[in-house]
Amino acid sequence: MQPITDAQPVPAIQKLPGHVMIPPKAMADGSQVHGTWCLPGSAADAVVHDLAATLTAGGWTSVTTRGDATKAGLSAERDGMSLSYVVSASSAATCRAPGHYFTSATIFRTR
Repeated sequence: MQPITDAQPVPAIQKLPGHVMIPPKAMADGSQVHGTWCLPGSAADAVVHDLAATLTAGGWTSVTTRGDATKAGLSAERDGMSLSYVVSASSAATCRAPGHYFTSATIFRTR
């Protein structure tokens, strides 16, 4: 794995149509960047399929999805970065399902 900074993944991730809960932030050792959003949608798997379409249109490759209406995930690659999203239903007042889904991203650089 190669070091990564907060600024590197931000241009690579298309603007998500939701509320940023925790902006992308690098781990202290520079190994990963994490970010969290509250995204609108009808189910976790529907949110993941929307993300997959957005990422594919933005040049990400090896885009794969998995999961169901309650919890779903996505992985993709671009420019030496690997991206993984986990989308899940939440009961939190600021991101309550149905209608909104807690979305967490992890990004790391492999080359």
